[in-house]
Amino acid sequence: MGFSCENFKEGHCEGQKVVDGEIMPLLLQPAEPNKNKLESLLQVLEKNKDWFDQMITKHSAVLLRGFDVKNAEDFNEIVETFGWEDIRYVGPAPRTHIHKRVWTANEGPLSEFIYYHHEMVLVSLSHSLCFSTC
Repeated sequence: MGFSCENFKEGHCEGQKVVDGEIMPLLLQPAEPNKNKLESLLQVLEKNKDWFDQMITKHSAVLLRGFDVKNAEDFNEIVETFGWEDIRYVGPAPRTHIHKRVWTANEGPLSEFIYYHHEMVLVSLSHSLCFSTC
């Protein structure tokens, strides 16, 4: 499925890459300058949920730019539009709760290197995996 949604126009941003033949992130902007209000964005997302989910899956990330999103409350409304399950962060990185589903990113000092990691190792399992070398 290619890019086709009359409610958005595709944009370009610094740092975009082509990964497995797809642009990442996909940058979506208002199709018309007067359609940049939060209410318009919420209506468009509600109307195009399935398409938007497909774009997230296809491009691994979607960046919405040019919309009148002013604060964490507005951002939370966008997230709530999709009806996704609320999965709380579990991990050692210091993060601050801002509003409902909105949290800060890792607030650790910039001097600290972030090693490759995956927070799922913190979830307890009823069994364990053992690795050995031959």
